[in-house]
Amino acid sequence: MEGKIYKLSGGDRFYYGSTKRSLNLRKNEHYYKSKHIAGRRLYKYFNSIGWDNVTIELVEAFSCESKAEILAKENEYINKYIGDTNCLNSILALN
Repeated sequence: MEGKIYKLSGGDRFYYGSTKRSLNLRKNEHYYKSKHIAGRRLYKYFNSIGWDNVTIELVEAFSCESKAEILAKENEYINKYIGDTNCLNSILALN
């Protein structure tokens, strides 16, 4: 399977995630969740600036055998940026 690490960005803030689906579908899933789980920090922020101002970009595509491999790769990016005040990731990716 092909794994993808993506970056959601808006204003000066960003969020790293992973998926095996298309990036447009993944952004739409985040948008949907933001209307139903609005309490999460990343959704509060993106709702406040408006989803028209949020972009999604491919950071890395790679072959993988399992969801655990995708999450491990995502955690590499989260670990690198989680100390940045502009990073909206607050925890590591979970299985």
